[in-house]
Amino acid sequence: LAVSHRWERPDEPDASGVQVRAIREYLLAHEEVELVWYDYWCMYQGEDRSPEQRARFKWTMQHINLLYIGCSVLILQELSYMSRFWTQFEAWCSMQQAG
Repeated sequence: LAVSHRWERPDEPDASGVQVRAIREYLLAHEEVELVWYDYWCMYQGEDRSPEQRARFKWTMQHINLLYIGCSVLILQELSYMSRFWTQFEAWCSMQQAG
């Protein structure tokens, strides 16, 4: 399961804890989900990354569309979700069919 969400602040995607509560609620209702990909948890964030971490981050960004095309996607949509390019891109990718 890939999670598409907006970041609440540049340094913290879920300062209020609303997103993690929504993810938890979804997972409790969908016990078949074994893995969750959430960018803040799965990609090295911040400026203090090592060269290897920077390379992994760059590689992931170059291939992230495959994640949203190939996985089930939980969209945490709220008022400002559709006003951001990146979240719209994730949503659009999640609605495509891999051929």
